Amino acid sequence: MMAVIFALQFVDRSFGPVLPLWVEQTGVDHERVALTSGILFSVMALTGALGHHFCGRLLRHYSSRAVIAGGTAVAAFASGLFALSGNFWIMCAASLVFGVGIGASMTASFSAAGAVIPPGAHGAGFGVLTSASLVGMAASPFVAGLVGGASLRVVFVVNLLLMALTSALVLRTMKDASTD
Repeated sequence: MMAVIFALQFVDRSFGPVLPLWVEQTGVDHERVALTSGILFSVMALTGALGHHFCGRLLRHYSSRAVIAGGTAVAAFASGLFALSGNFWIMCAASLVFGVGIGASMTASFSAAGAVIPPGAHGAGFGVLTSASLVGMAASPFVAGLVGGASLRVVFVVNLLLMALTSALVLRTMKDASTD
């Protein structure tokens, strides 16, 4: 789960340094870039919160494995929409889908990890998971800026690939609680 949480935060935080530049590159007037980017970030944050909220309902009907794999696949799809889009409304839809996928995956990842961490080690276990999250948050803007210096579109393609790989690895390696 450390790797999954790292990947989720890494992809989520990659938008910070490149999204305003991408918005401007897609033809938005310079004077409206900050507002447009702010709207897109707000949509991601609000739908991320909804993803966190609805994750509990999803986990009542589906395994953590399915929710994490599904959420990361949804985030991969949304990253692809960003890479292909130059339209504000498509970017809004991508932001909405991305937020829900990341939000649900993150909550399901922490829930799955919490289920296997021994009760006496919850503090240390969640400390390690939070460290993975923070390392992803710290490394991502640097890497996204470095990659974005060559091509902004490539940042979204890398996000797509990382989320697709994470989804595949979760499906391949994670066991459902019912099969343990």
